[in-house]
Amino acid sequence: MRSPVYYPFVEYFYKRQKPSTVTVQQWNENSLEHLRAELDATDWNAFIDAVGDLDELTETVNDYINFCVELTIPTKQIKIYPNNKPWITKRVKDVINRKKRLFGKGDPEGLKKIRSELKRIIRKERAAYKDKVEGHFTGGNMKRVWEGVRLMSGYKKNNEILPITQSG
Repeated sequence: MRSPVYYPFVEYFYKRQKPSTVTVQQWNENSLEHLRAELDATDWNAFIDAVGDLDELTETVNDYINFCVELTIPTKQIKIYPNNKPWITKRVKDVINRKKRLFGKGDPEGLKKIRSELKRIIRKERAAYKDKVEGHFTGGNMKRVWEGVRLMSGYKKNNEILPITQSG
């Protein structure tokens, strides 16, 4: 009996990756107001009096602001699947889920409408993502240029906290 032929390059292409879990901050008006109130109530002179040099003061104030952000801005864990495109947003996923429900109900008219809506939203989200990446390259800011390179290459640091804004 012949043994099966082993093709390592096939394994490379068909290797399944597990979804990664990322912690995101949910910035919204309510939590932002809470953070503003927290920072307004702070006695900033206490930091100046307690610390000797400017570097230590900067580090202390920065740590305090990060502490306040961690307390007031809610976070949640989300799964990022490796086959998701970067323009697949919550809006797109909501429409896809509505499409699945209509397909299950067997509503052809509703399905036709939701397909056109899905195409329109995907087109809009792809254009927004394209503008976002191109925006990183315009201007003379090298930090934004490298952010654009990281976006296009899909590079992410481990344990990165991504901010998410609530959009209507």
